[in-house]
Amino acid sequence: MPAFLLACLAYLGVALPASTLGLLWPSMRLSFGEPVGALGFLLVFGVTASVIASAATGRILSRVRVGPVVALGTLLSALALAAEALAPSLWVFTGGIVVFGLGFGLIDSALNAHAASHFGARDVNWMHASYGLGAIIGPLLVTALLSDGITWRWAYGTIAVTQVAVACVLT
Repeated sequence: MPAFLLACLAYLGVALPASTLGLLWPSMRLSFGEPVGALGFLLVFGVTASVIASAATGRILSRVRVGPVVALGTLLSALALAAEALAPSLWVFTGGIVVFGLGFGLIDSALNAHAASHFGARDVNWMHASYGLGAIIGPLLVTALLSDGITWRWAYGTIAVTQVAVACVLT
């Protein structure tokens, strides 16, 4: 499969879960017994982890090819989602958010670095449009699952399985 299509798939895959937290948070917070504002607490940890991974990606890419880095980031995202789906408490869920942020930062930075030197502007736009498509599909998928009576945990689990499939294709 061409590198460009793999990059689009990776972006689409990582956008699925990245766009669902706000939609699922009302159900999540009730199961954890937390206030609405606890979401801000989670986002601080997730964004910080993403920034750290993004900053480290340049150093990592000087030693490792982009493919394994993106596959690892996708696998980290899948494992994080699975852990979050099973999380008994907000603290465990926060750990999952950190791991997801690390995976997201690796994927985003590695793909952008690779695209800057290997793809033209049109391909980079399509790659980022794939992220937008995933950001649309994620909430639609979660809404459909919730409408069928599936809990947020099963919704996260479903997206984790999708991420594992994407990681396998990328590998």
